[in-house]
Amino acid sequence: MVPYWLRTGRPSVVHNTASAEIRRTAEELGLSVHIHSLESVLQKIHGLTALSRTHIAFMRDIGFLGPEIVLAHSVWATENDIQIIAESGAGVTHQPSSNLRLRSALPRFFTCFRREFELD
Repeated sequence: MVPYWLRTGRPSVVHNTASAEIRRTAEELGLSVHIHSLESVLQKIHGLTALSRTHIAFMRDIGFLGPEIVLAHSVWATENDIQIIAESGAGVTHQPSSNLRLRSALPRFFTCFRREFELD
């Protein structure tokens, strides 16, 4: 059986109400939610300037992160972001060919493994 996933936009473009509804729906249906996060340094800068925090901290603060959330990329995550992800139970997928092609960076594997959260 192929699993179904919900997909949402980047944290910077998804309204808090929409994010809450997507997460609630995922919980009710037993689905995962896939969201891109911190794929580029520009996204990191956007979070810090427009949201006064990183995208990961923003998602935590609006109650979006949880075990059903899977973050794509997250290569510009800070130590604190990685701790937030681990505490929330969310997972991270990495796309090394995409990240290398875009020259955006690679995830911090060893930090993720030390925090013991799922990195696919």
